[in-house]
Parts: sequence; structure tokens; C-alpha cells
Amino acid sequence: EKNQYKTRSIVLKAIGTLLLVWLAISPALIFPQHRLPRVTGKHAVATANFTDTDKSRIETFTNTGENRKVNVEFWYPADVVPSQDGSEKYPLVVLSPGSFGIKTSNTSTFMELASNGYIVCSIDHPFHALFTIGADGHPVLLDMSFYQEVVDVNNGKYDEATEFKLEKKWMQLQTADINFVLDTIPAQAQDKQAEAVYQLIDPEKIGLMGHSLGGESNAQVARERNDVG
Repeated sequence: EKNQYKTRSIVLKAIGTLLLVWLAISPALIFPQHRLPRVTGKHAVATANFTDTDKSRIETFTNTGENRKVNVEFWYPADVVPSQDGSEKYPLVVLSPGSFGIKTSNTSTFMELASNGYIVCSIDHPFHALFTIGADGHPVLLDMSFYQEVVDVNNGKYDEATEFKLEKKWMQLQTADINFVLDTIPAQAQDKQAEAVYQLIDPEKIGLMGHSLGGESNAQVARERNDVG
């Protein structure tokens, strides 16, 4: 009976997650798509996706013992190439979306920034994002326990102490992801063999922005680090 209950629970969670994904994409299927605003900058914009593995952390949302993987997407000026002396550099903006948010949520803002000579790196937080797809095509869906915690907090189910404990737990995960990305990017920027977008980044000019939980997390990271603004 315990095995039957466990199987039923897994199936129901899977159905619930798929329903959330459907709700997220159904407007795009039902309603005509709007066009992105025209950018004001002079640069054409390119994108690049990467999946980085944090070897210092074990993924806590699975029981496989694998290291945590973080997916990022860059928007950057497409009509420039890294100079031989490394003089062609652009400021970097790192974004963390809110609960259930995905890295493409603010695409129009990213396009505008990149067209004006910025590089944007947007983070997907696996199992906190509605869905994310790794560079290898592997999808990771929203964790339903996290989803229920957020819903219950928003509905006032918990007392203040419990809410604080839950939000602290969520932020610990996201700040760890953000710090990992912020440590990875400068290392890649110094690697002459790294992808072109990394070689265009000015590691001395890094700013943070975010939405909701992502904004809280980035604000906390900015308080703890002296290499970001």
C-alpha cells in the first residue's frame, strides 16, 4: 500500500507540473503573438545558452547524488568580435527571475540593453523555475513542493516565523546559484579559448537586477560581494 501511495503521489505531482507548463504556454498558442519593441541601440543582438555544473554542491531536489547544474542565457552585441588585445569589453548585467520565473521572462529588456552595448546573463534556477532546458536538451520542471510552499505563504497559511524560515531557504538556493554564476563568468572571461561572449565581458563592471524573490536574492548577493554593483 505504501508503494501504491508513493506511485500515486509521483503521478499526481507529474500531472500537476505538466498542467502548470501548459498554463504557461497556452496563451502563446491561443492568442496572436505581439512583436517585441524595437530596440533603440545600434548593435544587433545575439544569444547564447550554457549549462554550468557546480561541483561544490549536490542537487538537493533529486536523490541521484549529481552536482547541481545551472542554466544561463546571454544576450550580447552580435556585431563585434573579441579584439586581439582584449580591449573590446562590455558591462555585464546578471538577472535572477522570481519564483516560477524563467530566464527569458524579460527578453525585451535584455534586447534593449544588449543593443546599447551591455551583456545580459539571465539565470534559470532549476526546480524553482517553471521549467528549464539544459544545453544538452534535458528539461527540468518546477518542483511541486516548492510551488506549494510559495502558494501557502502567499495565502497566509504560515506564521511569520515559518514564512521567514521558508524564504531564507529559497534565498539560500538562489544566492548560491548567483554566486556560482558570478564566480564562473570572470574565470571564463580570462580564458582565451572560451566562447566569444565571455571574452566580451568586462569583469570590472558587473551589475545585478532581479524580480521578486530574484530581486531579494541579488540584493543579498550585492551586500556580500564587493565585485558587483
